Amino acid sequence: MTDAPEPMRSLQPKAWVRARYFRERMSVEVSAFGFEAAAGALESAQKWRSYDRAVGSLRGQVFIVCSSIDADRSSLQSFARSLEAAWFGSAR
Repeated sequence: MTDAPEPMRSLQPKAWVRARYFRERMSVEVSAFGFEAAAGALESAQKWRSYDRAVGSLRGQVFIVCSSIDADRSSLQSFARSLEAAWFGSAR
């Protein structure tokens, strides 16, 4: 995890997955951080600083950040919802 961005590295996630998705004319980079307990994921979501062209979402023991230079916040939020449904199923 030495390459993971702060504050994620200091929170010691057990896994870090990076992927890039292409949808229509936008490219979205996804970082998913897996923690031993949901409390670690919640802490990461609380410490993560939102910035333009990026959205974060929390799902159990996983904290996900979607970012793009091509998409606005609304498009990223829509993408993040679709990604969560594909990765975790639609039930929350």
